Amino acid sequence: MRWLIILFVLFLIRPVALRASDELSVTTHVAHAVRKESALDVSFLLDAPAGKHGATRAEGNRLCYANGTPARFWGVNFAWEAQYPEVSQIDAIVKRLGASGINLVRLTYLDHLPPKGLVSRLAPTEIVVSEERFDRLDRFATALFEAGIYVNVVLLMNGKIADITPSLESNDVASLQMFHPDVIAAHERWIEFFLSHRNPYTGRTWGEEPGLAFIEIYNEGDPFYLRKKIPAHSEPALAALHEKWRQWCQQESFEGSSLFDLTLLDGRLDIGREPARFLSDLQRSHLREMRAVIRRCGYTGAICDIAGGSYAPAARWAQRESDVHVAHYYHDHPNWDEKGALFHNRSGCESGLRMLTAAAWERDLQKPYILGEWDFCWPNQFRAEGVPATAIFAALQGWTGCLQFTYWSKSWDDSEIRFSKKGHIDGIWRVMNDPAVMSLYPAAALLFVREDVAAATSAVEIPVDAFDVYNWPPHCPEAFLRRLGTRLCPEPPSTSGKGKKDVPPLLVSDTGQVKFDTEKGTLIVDSPRSQGAIGKIGSAEIQTQAARFEIQTPFAVVMISSLTEKPIQESARLLVTAVAQAQNTDFRMEPSDKDCRIAETGKAPIMARPVQGSLVILRRDQTRVFALDCSGKRVRKIASSSKGEIRFSLIPDSMHYEIITP
Repeated sequence: MRWLIILFVLFLIRPVALRASDELSVTTHVAHAVRKESALDVSFLLDAPAGKHGATRAEGNRLCYANGTPARFWGVNFAWEAQYPEVSQIDAIVKRLGASGINLVRLTYLDHLPPKGLVSRLAPTEIVVSEERFDRLDRFATALFEAGIYVNVVLLMNGKIADITPSLESNDVASLQMFHPDVIAAHERWIEFFLSHRNPYTGRTWGEEPGLAFIEIYNEGDPFYLRKKIPAHSEPALAALHEKWRQWCQQESFEGSSLFDLTLLDGRLDIGREPARFLSDLQRSHLREMRAVIRRCGYTGAICDIAGGSYAPAARWAQRESDVHVAHYYHDHPNWDEKGALFHNRSGCESGLRMLTAAAWERDLQKPYILGEWDFCWPNQFRAEGVPATAIFAALQGWTGCLQFTYWSKSWDDSEIRFSKKGHIDGIWRVMNDPAVMSLYPAAALLFVREDVAAATSAVEIPVDAFDVYNWPPHCPEAFLRRLGTRLCPEPPSTSGKGKKDVPPLLVSDTGQVKFDTEKGTLIVDSPRSQGAIGKIGSAEIQTQAARFEIQTPFAVVMISSLTEKPIQESARLLVTAVAQAQNTDFRMEPSDKDCRIAETGKAPIMARPVQGSLVILRRDQTRVFALDCSGKRVRKIASSSKGEIRFSLIPDSMHYEIITP
């Protein structure tokens, strides 16, 4: 009788325990080092050394190496001090990147002042760099190349230029870089200096380096993106712009004013067709000259003219000679006011994954396309959906690469602590030790680099006026049905579409491998080697070819990945990843009008919400299931049943599981 009473009491308190564990109740972190050849080590995706197949080139809408091997990049951005680790730190950094399946690192801010950049002084006739910083960068890049991790370099990110005019001291130099002769001279000097610099550890100049996947000349630097800043400069600084305008009007037989009308650059969407054509032609002509400078330095790989920046078709029209197009898009990018950071804290899946469909709209279907900066930004509580959703969508669209911004942007001192239970998420765009992000990298890298999700077989190309100017592409949910892109027309097209408006709430790709329910906010991937459920999947009935997801946690990401070339139902080794939400201890947000405001960023340790529920994998063979810690170590054998299927319950203190045949 006493045991019956105890069981009855336990039954009564069970719902309370479930409600409690639904909170951020488990401490978690990202491991400093992943165990070699563990289920979390997907470094086998890397093809070392980087550059072994020769320089990159565009072949239709794909980027390939010189020997014809297709190039595909799942990567991250580095920024500021993170790009110059000490020698003793390099090995651990590179191994951690490789284990996560990262095969490209984007280097940024090199033209800035130390310690964030390399350039101590840049003037039209002089350049001084930090030799110590350059040596660190050479060593780091060499280690990346040897591990099979490619590099792409942003040459110009608006670093300070000395000795031009006093009026430029407080204004954005980038807004002059298409026409101001002294700015152009200084930029050319830096490009020649950097690409001619010989890395003593490889014996090659940066311009000769085949491990340099592609070069970006400018970051977010087109005149449409920067147009509000141009009128702030003095008339002497703008003299070259007015002169180019006069020459253009004469060449085009356009009766314009002798001075370019700067009031058109105040941010209004419609600046007029002739001014838009002029700015586009100005940009195109200048970019030709800058590409010629790069080629003179011996670089033969792919070049992107301008990464990110304006979403205006006129800006993209100017870049039609670029080898590859690179775009930047963010979900829940914070905004700042005098009181701090504001964010929406909405699920991307629940709001149509508009960031991704907007990125698809910007694509030219005839050109390789890379999402060079993207993030589902901290502190958004649903950011775990970002890594798998981006990988799935990019694979479906047949994109060449996705590079998250940013892996790290501080020094690497005390990095072991940052990765340990004593570490905490260190603010916006530093994902290196964020469990809601990095825990999903192995599954996403397998899915994207290995091309587990097939590209859509059909495509829709929407004609748009090349000289439209607008700030954000329209939402096109049909991008989940087929590949999407725009065709830029030099004259207004007779039918300029914005994409279908009457698409159903359940979007199924033409391959059948991707299903997005916009009403429920769930994204399902169902390919032979990668299957998963993402978003508001709690209490939903989700079935894929090889699995059933019986999840109670309202928001979660659960992925099943084959670690062999065989499909999930036949593979001798599987990785299961289950992630919900993670946040710093004592993190606090407060409502502010329609948004949320960061009240407290919090402290260590990082707390996670466990994913509750069961997973059923349809298999006939005998298997064993192990819970893993964040380094990939097997820490517990999980009880599972097997009668034509593997059924096991997810446990609170693990985000990863390994399933193997005996």
